[in-house]
Amino acid sequence: MTDQEGDRHSERLRRQQEVFEQALRAFRELQQPAGEAQVLLSLGRLGIERRDWAMATEHYERALDIYRELNDRHGQAQALLALGLVYAARGAVAEALDAYELALNLYGQLEDLRGQAQVLNNLGLLYAELGRQSEAVAAYQAALEFTRHLEDEQGEGRALGNLGYVYATAGEMERARIYWHQALRKLTPGSSEYEQVRAWLQGGEG
Repeated sequence: MTDQEGDRHSERLRRQQEVFEQALRAFRELQQPAGEAQVLLSLGRLGIERRDWAMATEHYERALDIYRELNDRHGQAQALLALGLVYAARGAVAEALDAYELALNLYGQLEDLRGQAQVLNNLGLLYAELGRQSEAVAAYQAALEFTRHLEDEQGEGRALGNLGYVYATAGEMERARIYWHQALRKLTPGSSEYEQVRAWLQGGEG
């Protein structure tokens, strides 16, 4: 990214933040906590885009508090999933694991298979980064089952690619290549996930 592109990007994020903060004030004045929580989630995502982890954490935690006050389990699960991502990025592993487990439990109560698959993919990544191979494999296998049940080929391909990555990091390249070939048959050609898996496969065959 050039300096000029970086400046435009920063200006776009600044304008977005102004709009979200204006909406936040409006919902607070109208005493509409559900709307306030939705805007807080948007501000949290903006914090992630800016890699401002403190900003993201603050807004997601406030959204979680509101959803708990409203007894909105889906909202709580959304906020916890996002918090898990932020905690992991900050290196707060224990907090990330706790957030993911709580989100997974809530999505389970709601019988939200897509939400469960998303949490499990994030859990798998965190376990893989921690070198906990068996737990990473279990998380990705569970995500794979959910995505197959949903007939979500892109999600299935994502889980297959991630399984291959875990086995590759453990030195099991033959098994990794099997999963990567399966993933490429599911993922959309040209997508970032497709290109990532193809790069892993080419590196593993080099």
